Amino acid sequence: MITYKNYYDITSSSDRSRYQTIKEKNIDLMLHYVIGDEKEEKDLTQISDYATYVKKYLVSIGMSEDTINKLVAKLTN
Repeated sequence: MITYKNYYDITSSSDRSRYQTIKEKNIDLMLHYVIGDEKEEKDLTQISDYATYVKKYLVSIGMSEDTINKLVAKLTN
């Protein structure tokens, strides 16, 4: 959503309707996919540990544990 803010000046306060649509169609859809909920049945606000789901997803598409750990280190430093 930061990209939409930076490039298009769309934020939850500047354009709530467009922001919500982008979030639902892009971010929420991607999160449902990553957690294995393609039918979008789960309440995303009830997920407390996305890291575990993301790690499982990255492993499932061929990323090694070592590469994942390096990525986490780069993103958190």
